[in-house]
Amino acid sequence: RRSTASPIVQLHTLREQQYEQFSEELKLSGKLFSDNIGYTIGVFYWETELDFAQGSNQILQLPTAAFPAFGGTCGPFFTNPTSATLCQLPQQFSDQKSAEEVTSKAVFGAINWNITDALEVSVGVRYLDEEKEFETEYGLRAAPSGPRDEFNSPILPPTERATVFAGVPVQGDDSWNDTVFKLSGSWAITEWNRVYASYSEGFRSGGFSIRGTDPSRLSYEPEEVSSWEIGSKNDFFDVTLRVNLAAVMTTLEGAQFSSVLTRPAGSAPATNTLLLNNSDDTAIKGFELEAIWSIT
Repeated sequence: RRSTASPIVQLHTLREQQYEQFSEELKLSGKLFSDNIGYTIGVFYWETELDFAQGSNQILQLPTAAFPAFGGTCGPFFTNPTSATLCQLPQQFSDQKSAEEVTSKAVFGAINWNITDALEVSVGVRYLDEEKEFETEYGLRAAPSGPRDEFNSPILPPTERATVFAGVPVQGDDSWNDTVFKLSGSWAITEWNRVYASYSEGFRSGGFSIRGTDPSRLSYEPEEVSSWEIGSKNDFFDVTLRVNLAAVMTTLEGAQFSSVLTRPAGSAPATNTLLLNNSDDTAIKGFELEAIWSIT
């Protein structure tokens, strides 16, 4: 928003994230029954911790009437604003602190079978379980006062903080699990011609919008993906002409995407909120042709 009374405004946001991650995977691979059958089995562990902090405020608002003197400036750039009615935007100072812990565990296995020298099939399966714990606090202050940290948040004990910071504390936890598969096969029709097909699944767990300010809309659901591909790879005329064909299709259920929404006036607080949402089912289809001809 702009105003002839106050053409200049600077919104300052400082955002800091501290992220720690630990993961460990143990796999065992070998041959099963014969050299034609190979296997892989394993377990996987993943753990993360995220601390997020953000502070925003209008650091400078200069009403036209203030030039060249600065007696009418607004906001914390000057500690004693004398003409707040001329501010282009309301004097508003916000901060948010969030934290998230994620624990993910999985077991998996795969078998690859060379049925003949020309025919090969593979199958894989993975079971995963993921847990998330989340907390956030967001609030607005009408005016700056007292000492603040690097995020412009008041440095106060909890008993006094409540009198200065009208926060919205939210906590949540949830868990998700799924089993996903992968299947593939290929057939070498000749030494120079091969056809193949594959099917695979993917899973992304749900969670919580770490920068969301609407407590009723912080959580989102998992995303599931299925992908098919069928194709052929070919060399002709003493390997001087290469022709590769492929058709693919991917379907997504509950695809996750981010949205920036403006909350209506009168809500608590009335400000923008950044959310992760789930879309309706989505399908992506494609066809690919690659041809290379070595003329000489």
